[in-house]
Amino acid sequence: MKGIDDDDKELCWNNKQYKEALPVLLKDMDRVDMDEKDRGVLQLKIGLCLMQVGRVRESASYISDGIESLKRGEPSSSRCEQLGDSVREIAKRYRECGQMKKAMHILKCAAWLYQRVNDTTTVYASLMKCLVDLRRLGVKNSPSILKSMHDVYDAIFRIQETRMHSQATMISQCMACFYLGCALTDVDKEN
Repeated sequence: MKGIDDDDKELCWNNKQYKEALPVLLKDMDRVDMDEKDRGVLQLKIGLCLMQVGRVRESASYISDGIESLKRGEPSSSRCEQLGDSVREIAKRYRECGQMKKAMHILKCAAWLYQRVNDTTTVYASLMKCLVDLRRLGVKNSPSILKSMHDVYDAIFRIQETRMHSQATMISQCMACFYLGCALTDVDKEN
């Protein structure tokens, strides 16, 4: 059964009240029964809250520890999909707060989780979402963003079924357009 702290935590987080969410999230870290992967997601949330209240150094530690916790071990396929979705949502929050590089690293973690899902259709769709989210970071021709997009692009093509997928050509065109600084929407209209 959820306690008042759980309700407050979710309410503050969902309403982007990071200062109010921080103490409740930090208190949640003391739970000994928490799964390591859930702890990783929680650390990413705490990292954003800390950043928003000006505790940048401490924030960086929580972010790197969170990503490390999420990548440790091999959770089940369905668990990886659920975690990937949660991590992608957190990355969007970082992007909304102007933390593009941190959002990029968190999106790479989401892509890593999605690659461990057994259903290739889900992997393909989820990695495509990561690719779009990376593009939305909006840092024109940033070498690190381009590298991250290329890594996700490669992961998509490593999926046997997508080698013949009709969307594969569009992905190649999107990557080329992003690299050349063209508008992604122009490519979408052509396909």
